[in-house]
Amino acid sequence: LRSVTIPDSVTEISERAFAGNKIKSLTLSSNIKEIGPEAFRINKLDSVSIPNSLSVIRDRVFMDNELTSINIPD
Repeated sequence: LRSVTIPDSVTEISERAFAGNKIKSLTLSSNIKEIGPEAFRINKLDSVSIPNSLSVIRDRVFMDNELTSINIPD
């Protein structure tokens, strides 16, 4: 997988759901509420935008990525 778009029907991403897939591009659902531990660990993500709906980010979600930018809403 190089690019992942999480559809609006998804509200939660489970533990290690995309770990190790080398994802470069990620678009999160505007309805996502929770991301489980290590969900995107060991990928190639360089930037992520967090939607306003997200209220829980578990441990090491983006660990071992190439992040240079994270957009977090107020």
